[in-house]
Amino acid sequence: MTCGARGVLIFDGEGMLRVASPKAKVVDTVGAGDCFTAWLAVGLAQRMTLREAAKRAVAAAALAVTRSGAQNGMPRLEEVEGMKWCQRQSPVGIMV
Repeated sequence: MTCGARGVLIFDGEGMLRVASPKAKVVDTVGAGDCFTAWLAVGLAQRMTLREAAKRAVAAAALAVTRSGAQNGMPRLEEVEGMKWCQRQSPVGIMV
């Protein structure tokens, strides 16, 4: 479940996980959910774990909202993987 600036909640079969979102200077939120979904699907298709795919998708969506428009907001792979936030361990919490 996407939670906007608070990140996402995911269920991985063992419990609920929260993947926090990096801070972003929001310009336009149009397309942020589509961006998240696309990046999550690609990550899972690449055989990432759900946690890894969600972390990358949250980073992509955070980058997308810093731009105007849905199509122009969609970040490229090198942009997402180049984010310092994406390179370090992101805050992931386990909820009971």
